[in-house]
Formats: sequence, C-alpha cells, structure tokens
Amino acid sequence: MSLGVSASATAETTVSVALSAVVGTLLGALVGAIFGVVMALPQTGFFGWFFFPFFRAERHLGALSRQTLIPIPGLKKALVHRLEADWDDGVDSLNQLIAYSLQFYCAIKAINVALARSRPRSLLTRVSRLAQAPFDWQLLRYGTADIGNALRAQLVQGLVLVPRRWRAAWQARYPSSPRLDTPARSACAGFWSWHTKDATMAADAFRQVRDLPFGSELSDIADALEQGGTADTLDGLDDWHTRTAWLEALPTERLRPGTLTALTLLRRATAEVHKAQTTRAPLNRQTALARAGALLQELIEHGAETCEQPEWPLVHAMAEGWRDLVVTAGGKAGDEVERQRADNPYSGYAGLPVHPPVFIGRSGAIGEIRRHWANAEDPPVIVLYGHRRMGKTSILRNLAQSLPKGAVLVYLDAQGILADDSGQFLLDIAEAIHTRASHASLDPGPLPSSTDYDTLGHASRQLKKLLARLAPQMTESRRLILAFDEFEVIQDRINDGHIDAKVLGFLRSLNQAHRWLALIFGGLHTMDEMGNDYRSAFYAQTEHVRVSYLSRADAMHLVTQPHPDFALEYDDALCDELYRLTYGQPFLLQRLCWAMVERWNDRFERERGAIPRVLTLDDLAPILDDDLFAATAYYFEGVWSNVSPAEQMLMTVLAGHESPWHQDELEASQADLDGELTPTLRSLRHHDVITEDDEGRLMYASELLRRWVERRQAVHGQVPNLCPTE
Repeated sequence: MSLGVSASATAETTVSVALSAVVGTLLGALVGAIFGVVMALPQTGFFGWFFFPFFRAERHLGALSRQTLIPIPGLKKALVHRLEADWDDGVDSLNQLIAYSLQFYCAIKAINVALARSRPRSLLTRVSRLAQAPFDWQLLRYGTADIGNALRAQLVQGLVLVPRRWRAAWQARYPSSPRLDTPARSACAGFWSWHTKDATMAADAFRQVRDLPFGSELSDIADALEQGGTADTLDGLDDWHTRTAWLEALPTERLRPGTLTALTLLRRATAEVHKAQTTRAPLNRQTALARAGALLQELIEHGAETCEQPEWPLVHAMAEGWRDLVVTAGGKAGDEVERQRADNPYSGYAGLPVHPPVFIGRSGAIGEIRRHWANAEDPPVIVLYGHRRMGKTSILRNLAQSLPKGAVLVYLDAQGILADDSGQFLLDIAEAIHTRASHASLDPGPLPSSTDYDTLGHASRQLKKLLARLAPQMTESRRLILAFDEFEVIQDRINDGHIDAKVLGFLRSLNQAHRWLALIFGGLHTMDEMGNDYRSAFYAQTEHVRVSYLSRADAMHLVTQPHPDFALEYDDALCDELYRLTYGQPFLLQRLCWAMVERWNDRFERERGAIPRVLTLDDLAPILDDDLFAATAYYFEGVWSNVSPAEQMLMTVLAGHESPWHQDELEASQADLDGELTPTLRSLRHHDVITEDDEGRLMYASELLRRWVERRQAVHGQVPNLCPTE
C-alpha cells in the first residue's frame, strides 16, 4: 500500500516538473523576444532603461538614435520598387518616411539597393537628385559608409564607463569612413564630402566616376572647388584661371548648371586678376582688381539664388576669401596710382582723327548713314559735311566698325591723292579697292598696273574690269564703300585742270551699275555749295548728313571719361565752363583738356605728388592764352574762310559784345544790310557759328570762336560800336 502511494506521488511530481519546464521555456522565450525588441529600440529599450545614466545615446548616435532596426514588413522592397519606378517620386517619399517614422535604417538599405541596381547612364543623375535638399544628409553619408559599422562604433563610443583605449580598440573593428569601391558609393561620397566642406575628399570621390555620364562635369567642378579653396594669393587666382579653361566650352546638357554659372562668374573675376598681374600700369591694375572685386561681390550677394547645394557654401567661402584678397591688392595699387602722373588720353588735341574710346558721340550721324543705305536697291551718294575739325574724318575712319558684317570700307584722303591726271586718280582708287578687297578675303585679281591706267579711257575700262571681277563675290550681305575725305580738294584738282570733270560722272555710273557699291564724300559743303561738276554728277540722288557739335551729354563723356583708366576728375563748375567755351566742339574740347592734364602733370612733378587729382577752374584759366589760340588757329581760320564776307562782317559785329543780341537790335544796327540780314543769319546758323539762347537772343555757339574773332579784329582793325544801346 505504501509502495502504491509512493509510486503515485512520484508520478505526480514528475508531471509537475515537466509542466513547470514547459511553462518556463515558454516564458523564457517570450521574455527573450520582448528583450530583443526592446534592445532594438534605443529610445525606450534596454540602453535607455538600464544604462541611461552611463550611455549618452542621443549625443553619439545622432540620426541613428531616431531609428529602429526592426523594419515594417515588406517596406524595403516597396521603397526599392518605388525608387526604380520613378526616382523623383521615390526620393520624395523617402524623405517623408524618415521625417515621420523611425524607418531610417530601412530607408538606407533601400537607397543602397536601388543605387547598386542603377544603370551607369542614370547613376549620377539619381545621386544628384538625392542630394537636392534631403531631409537628412545622412542618406548620402550611409550611401557610401557602412551603417551597421557606424551604429556599432557609435554605441561603443557611448560606453563611457569603459576605458577609452578599450573603446578605441573596439571601434577600430567597425570602420565607417566613406568607401569608393563602387560608382554608387563614390558618387554619394562626393556629395557628402561637399556637404561637410571636404573639397579634397569630394575631388577624390568624383574622379572615380569621371567616365560616367556627367562624371567629367562633377570631377571638374570638384577639382575647381578644391583648387580654389587653397588659392590665397593673386598668383594662385591667376593659376586657377588657367586651370579652369574648360569653363569656356561647356556642354549644352549640364547636371549642375547653377554651380557652373557661379564658377563662370569666378572665372570672369580671375580673368580681371590675370589682367592685373600682366599689366605694368598701376591704374590699369587697380581698375582690373576693382572689376574683379565687383564680380565677386555680385556672386556673394546673389549666388545663392542659382548655385546648387551643397556646393554653394564652398563657392561662397571662395568668393569671400578672394574678394578680401583683391580688395587688399587693389588698395595697394591705388596707393601706387596716387604716386604717378596721369596718362593724357586726349588724342584728338592735335586735330588728328580719333578712335575708340575717344571717338564719342557720333552714333546719330553714323545711324543716319546706315539708314540711307539700309536695303537700298540703288544706294544714294552720301555727303558728310561740317566745318573743319568737327569730326568728319573720324566718322569716315570709324565707319567700318558700324557697318553691317561683310561691308568693305575703302577710305581715300583726297589730300593724299597727288595725281597728275585722271588716269592716275583712277589708279589710286583701283589700288585702294584692291588692297581692301584682299584684306577682306575677296579675289580682286592682279594688282593694278600704271601702264593700264595711262589715260582716262584705259583707266575707266580697267576699273570696270576690277569691279566686274568682284561682282560675283559681292553677296547680298556685302557692300563696297568708297569714302572720299576732303572732297573739295578733288574740285580744286578739276579746276586747275589735273582731273577731268568727267571722272565724277564716271564714278556715279559705277555706283548705278553696281548696287553693292556705295559712295560717301566728306567735306565742308553741301551739294548746293559745291561746284557745278559735283551738282551735275550727283545731285539727283544725294543725301546730306550734317556733322555738328557734340551734345552736352556726349561732350561731358568725352571730357570726364576719355579712357576707362583716366585718373583725374573734373569738378562741375569746370565742366560747365568747358561746354560754354566750346559748345561741344570736339577738337576744342580735347585741346583744352589735353593742355590742363599736361599742366597738372607738371605741377605733380614739381610738388612731388602732393596735389589733388581733381581739375578745377583754376586749372583752366592759365591755358586760355595766346599759345592756345595759336595752336587752334587752323580750326578758327577754317570756320572764317568758310563763310561769305557778309557773314564775316556780322561775325565781327557779334564778337564785339559778350552779351547776346536780340535780332531787332541787330537789324537796327545793320541797316546797310537791308534784306540780307535774315539769309546771312540763316547761313551762320547753318555753318554752326551762331545759335540762340532760351530767350531767342543771338549769340556765338562757341565762346572761344567769339574770342578768336575779337582778337583777330584787334589785329586787323577795330569795327565801330554798332550797338544802339551804347
């Protein structure tokens, strides 16, 4: 009995133990599963509950502290599918996912899979899109670094109770630096390095993908940013300009157009630095550096509007560093300028033709010439008239720069044509045409020979042959222009019998036979004032273009800005007086300014630079002397000889009083002119001698001309005072 009880008790005990083991195993598994989940949640898991006092997860994990290692089932596969179906939409979804969930780890895995599967032609475009304002730049970081190793290394770093050398040894087992072993990782490494402002690492990374589409663009940009970031001297900027010559030939399709625009602006700035480094003139160096500084400041202020991220902070830092560099250098160049004489740019002071930048204010006359010739089937003969030293020769010599592309300008100065007969005159024309046509890559045939131009008949036939040879080469866009300067000299040669008057008619016949041939004459007179030979040959189809005084705005431009690097200033009172004295006559203006600059330079030498670089009325008064009127006599004599005796007498009367005249006062004082006063005044206006003030009173246009006439009369005899008020 006792044995039976004992056996029964033993059986019950065995069953109880077995049940306890099963229950214990199940509970252990459940607790283990819960523990595993908790361990996977750093915010509320094991480390947060137990090691919180010793482990600073938020500080060391950064973005990794906001993620879970347990993904939503099927999420990674769905993300990869969405990225491959539409990359832009997939990236937007990815940014939203990591912004509003803890699935950062899953997002990284999906990105890496999608990039690894990307075709070479689309890889860099995809990574560039990923780098376009990502919610978290760690997306790019862990596109190249091992996120698992980074997590382990950062967890180890947070174990502050573990000795530092132990932690360092453990961390070394988990490398998480950028990897460049695949194109996808190299591309991510490049953009991540730009974000962290590591230009050297970015350059290394993008070199690995240079052979991919857009790879050379990214590699060149990275090299430019790396080299530019280390350029801290003007020589360094000049060297950067040489290294970035590729910016001059950019492809049409670009991956980072805003960055390329910013780099192009930087290149423009370094081009100015190059000018500063190669010029010898301190003023030119200062001006070039000032232009460079202005370009850099423009980029600093507005570059963020177009330049892509993450390149912009690197570009911005370059621009700021370079600006400070060129400003400092510009200040030194400015100090050097202050210690030098001023270059005298008024090249027209001697009455010779001028060229840009001193050729100013003739756009109206040139525009009128172009309008007369535009689309004209039978181009009219142009007569460019005005008194001497007004700028006619300068217009003719600079006309080629304003004509349509393909036009060939043949300039002939009649004063330089010393032909003994008509044949030689036409030979001079033929040789000039042959020379200019050859320079324009036309084929004018053999050089004209003097034996073929021995008579007017032979010369006319040979000139016709020359033009006939050119005719097939003169397309619709081409035009040959014969410009005769000082054309009244030709009339003088006709009058003295050296040139046959028939030559003028022959020139007009050539003009009519070839629509691409145009004639323009520059001189003192209109066709009405010229000889019968001109009128009979050209009057039917002639257009007159007047060359008169410069406008006040153009005159002040010529005075104050004769050259971009002009180193002196004019005060307002001096500008007003210069215009009053000259009325904008370009030769007189340049003569006065040239003399003032020469005088200023003399003072500069005597006083060793201790004078202001501003010209005032005090600089003008000393040069209004006999030497000035002697130097400008050719101009004044030309005006005087170009008017009639009646006009000369009236000019003498008007010169006797500085104040303007009312016309009725003049009529009362000049009763002997009777009905000739009005046409005489009209002719003086036509020849730019007199003008009217705001009250309609008559006065000399140029005060210097009035003073010259007054001086002339003092030498040749006094005219009675005819003013009725005195």
